[in-house]
Amino acid sequence: MATKKPTTKESIKSSRKIPAKLKPEILKLATASSQYNNAVVTRLKIPAEMKTISKKIEGCSLGADEKGFFVYTHRARSKSFSSPMKIDKKTIDYIETTG
Repeated sequence: MATKKPTTKESIKSSRKIPAKLKPEILKLATASSQYNNAVVTRLKIPAEMKTISKKIEGCSLGADEKGFFVYTHRARSKSFSSPMKIDKKTIDYIETTG
């Protein structure tokens, strides 16, 4: 009998690598298409307020790891920031150019 694979949200909640203070923020942005793999969560929902930082956010994806949140494309990712709103315009604009 095959064991049931945990959902992304269950994996985030039970992760030992992701700090407890980051888990609620990550869970708020997790969707049905979000993926968890080795303490890295990808395909998070981009908060609408991030469009005020840079319109180019639409060309990027949002992820999180044990250090915080990052933007990425299939070619590059930014360093981690403590919250999605702390990611600066210069970083978003650069990452968007790699996609």
